[in-house]
Amino acid sequence: MHLSVSSILISILLASALIVIMQWMLSHRAAYKALRIDFLSIFAIIIGLRLFLPFEFINTHTISSHKVLPVIYAMGNQQLRTPTASITVLNIFKIIWLVGFVIGLMKLIYDFGQFHKVVINLEPVPNNYLAPSVAELIPEQVKLLYLPIRVSPFTLGVMQPKIVLPKIQLTPTEQENIIKHELCHIRSYDVLKRYVIELLVCIYWWLPLIYLFRSQVNQIIEMNVDYQMVKKGSKTEYSKYVHSLMSVASLIATQPQNSQFNFPQFTINEQPTLEDRIFFLLEGYNVRHTSLFFK
Repeated sequence: MHLSVSSILISILLASALIVIMQWMLSHRAAYKALRIDFLSIFAIIIGLRLFLPFEFINTHTISSHKVLPVIYAMGNQQLRTPTASITVLNIFKIIWLVGFVIGLMKLIYDFGQFHKVVINLEPVPNNYLAPSVAELIPEQVKLLYLPIRVSPFTLGVMQPKIVLPKIQLTPTEQENIIKHELCHIRSYDVLKRYVIELLVCIYWWLPLIYLFRSQVNQIIEMNVDYQMVKKGSKTEYSKYVHSLMSVASLIATQPQNSQFNFPQFTINEQPTLEDRIFFLLEGYNVRHTSLFFK
């Protein structure tokens, strides 16, 4: 493997093009008829790997650039002299990138610390909050915490997973669907995936499309869990699950704007994706694999 300016540029251009294509697929709902969650998940993995591994490999075939890259190399190697030393333009960009990376990483760590202070002060869910049949679904290693405002339920923690349940009155069936949904997040290590994406954001903090990619991954994670929830269920169970999502969306919509809970990026925040997911499920696209010939 070889890391160079050209390999980084090629990786960024390729990943950027794929992010734009994936945004088209996620924005045009008709595309769901052909390209479903399995295809979108693989697409996101390819983008992530390309960004994490911007290398030239042994079997990589490149096209010689006689105009663009020579100009870039010439600009990067240009010496800027100061009273005490000289430094190249490329080294200045490296310093700027490093400063941005450190700031982003420190912010991520700070947000985690601040959020941890909030979480440790949350109380366990009241004994009468969940129906007895639903409470039995909770594994011993998973803690249930109570947040006394109306927000979407969410999951946090990797080694010590926690499910935070809000001040929402739901039926036992709706509670069961929500708990199973959050447990699916835990089994799929979705919080860990979010941490990986946040690290990628710290590395490419200067690339605007990386923030769009973060939103895309969040949506795909939620759609994948929805698929896991309904893929083997009956039509009745499918309908009840969709109704559960709609109930949560309706209840949190009445929460006053000034008391909305601030979700850090590394948590599984479901509120921004609820509308698209409900449409996706109502249309029934999420219960089948992508056809080999997209039919």
